[in-house]
Amino acid sequence: MSNAQTIAELTTSNSIAVLGSLLPGEVPTPYASLMPYVLDESGAPLLLISGLAVHTQNIHAHKAVSLLVDGTGGYEDRLAGPRSTLVGQVEKVEKASFKDHYIARHPSAAMYYDFNDFELYRMTIERAHLVAGFGRVHWVEGDAVRAAIIDSLAA
Repeated sequence: MSNAQTIAELTTSNSIAVLGSLLPGEVPTPYASLMPYVLDESGAPLLLISGLAVHTQNIHAHKAVSLLVDGTGGYEDRLAGPRSTLVGQVEKVEKASFKDHYIARHPSAAMYYDFNDFELYRMTIERAHLVAGFGRVHWVEGDAVRAAIIDSLAA
């Protein structure tokens, strides 16, 4: 399995990740939060987030984010398991057309999906950092990751 395929497998088999964003300020400070996501047909993660959340305020100041997808569950030594950090930019998208798709993956979102303060953001994956276990660390370009995710979704 290629590195891009490993990242695609992690990304398609999970639906919760850790979102990294930057707190605005004179010196931007890293901020991490738990984030449900779904993937659209182009392999891009879609994030439904409230305008009241700290990470949303961060995104308004800095479009650059990361999304850590963890595949280490079930490993006795969690550091031996695979994980990948997707790196890219986010932009707001029209949320109405993704409602059924999002709620199918996250049914609890049905009660707040239509709230006015919730918006949907699409992440464009520019690169991904894969840690496939001890000493197996690779950067993979976004085009390869997106193509592998699309192939994985098609299967």
